Amino acid sequence: MNWCAAVEAMTLSSRPVASTPVARTPVARTPVARTPVARTPVARTPVARTPVARTPVAGLVFAILSVLVVGNRAMAEGAATQEQPRKLEKAERIEVVRGGGYFPTLIRLTDGTLAAVVRGGARHIGVGGRLDLVTSRDGGRHWSAPRPIVYMPPDSRSGAFGQAPDGRLIYAFSVTGPYRGGQFVFETNRYTLWATTSEDSGDSWTPPQQINTAPYPYAMPYGKIVALSDGTLLMALYGWYQPDREGGELPADKLGWHTALCRSNDNGVTWSPPTPMFDYLPGDKGYGYHEVALVVLPGDKVLAVMRGGPLDGLDQCLSTDGGRTWSSVEGVVSGPDKSNKARLPADVILLKSGRLLLTFGHRESPFGVEAVLSFNQAGQWDQLAATPPPTTWKPLPSRKTARQWDWQTHVSLEWNAASADCGYPSSVQLDDGTIVTLYYGVGEVGKPHEFSPIEPEHRLSMEYARCIRYREADLAVSTARPVGSK
Repeated sequence: MNWCAAVEAMTLSSRPVASTPVARTPVARTPVARTPVARTPVARTPVARTPVARTPVAGLVFAILSVLVVGNRAMAEGAATQEQPRKLEKAERIEVVRGGGYFPTLIRLTDGTLAAVVRGGARHIGVGGRLDLVTSRDGGRHWSAPRPIVYMPPDSRSGAFGQAPDGRLIYAFSVTGPYRGGQFVFETNRYTLWATTSEDSGDSWTPPQQINTAPYPYAMPYGKIVALSDGTLLMALYGWYQPDREGGELPADKLGWHTALCRSNDNGVTWSPPTPMFDYLPGDKGYGYHEVALVVLPGDKVLAVMRGGPLDGLDQCLSTDGGRTWSSVEGVVSGPDKSNKARLPADVILLKSGRLLLTFGHRESPFGVEAVLSFNQAGQWDQLAATPPPTTWKPLPSRKTARQWDWQTHVSLEWNAASADCGYPSSVQLDDGTIVTLYYGVGEVGKPHEFSPIEPEHRLSMEYARCIRYREADLAVSTARPVGSK
């Protein structure tokens, strides 16, 4: 959510232009006389038909046509595909924030409380952005009013949230600015990274402390802060460089976004400088990865699902050594210029069943949020771990497609958002198996416009954060398949 977000926000906030009706002059039509044409019957000679033996090729064609017919019938009956998710109609949907709630990060505390940090005080990009905490003690059915936890002017931007093994809450965020005349400009892209902690479940927070992001002068965190079995905390961020002046140029090794991890061995009190996830450089054609979701798998394996890459979609990679080295990159879904339009960014969690739940925004019409389960197949992540990491950017466009996700479980959780300014889902699972996914939107299809209390002159639709409660069984229409099958 840096300069790219600024361009995105300006696009999202553009208003339709009213069209002027054009007067149409009736044109007189002259009837044309039609002369009947005599038709001579044509004698038809029966043609003897010789049975044709089916060759293997003919049989293959017949089989392919049969699959297509069955596939079309399945889609008509509501089956899900990667391009066409089922709508999850029967689920609880609860409003969490009205007039704010951007970019939520949701976690479940050790006492069972649900806690999320959301952006308030300003729109997607703008002066006055602050960070608010909302909590629920009944599994997401009722929520507290937003409570500000930090505001560092001119704009505090959403980041990464987690709970340390000792119970401490940690929230890392970025501060950007200055704005010029309230507008995002070249200098506004200079983000600094900060963190604050709470030892009383969010009632009070420490003064923010700046985190060293060298070698990157600017950086932004994202998603859930996760813990390894030894208590080490991992936080994903992406860093970048910027010329000294607008219009200036950067050397090749400083182009694009650079994905990295910070580590803490003292429950989030201090953090290591960021360690790059990959050795290759993003290059001038691909701007790299950003907004990385992390999940810890058994054995301290760490799966990362990343936004961006050569196809500007969602890609994944795996670490088998606690996030120190990473496997090759596989494509999960392509970006907005491909068939899987604008499905980003993502959140991923490990369910009690052993399957993973991947949720992501759908930022093309119908706007909203979608979800998919992984297969529950032993060893499926080992296949990804065995592949070597990339050393240059060039091989990435030809990377393999991820085979661990069961697209028959693909559902749409939200499809009534009014614009692409929506999504950023974040999920947890309760003790009873219920899944709670929190997301945001700006306006809803079919509902009257409401003026936002944030900046009424800029918005015709109210910002909101909403959660949905559902169960794994609502998605799980298929089970496992052999490792490596397509």
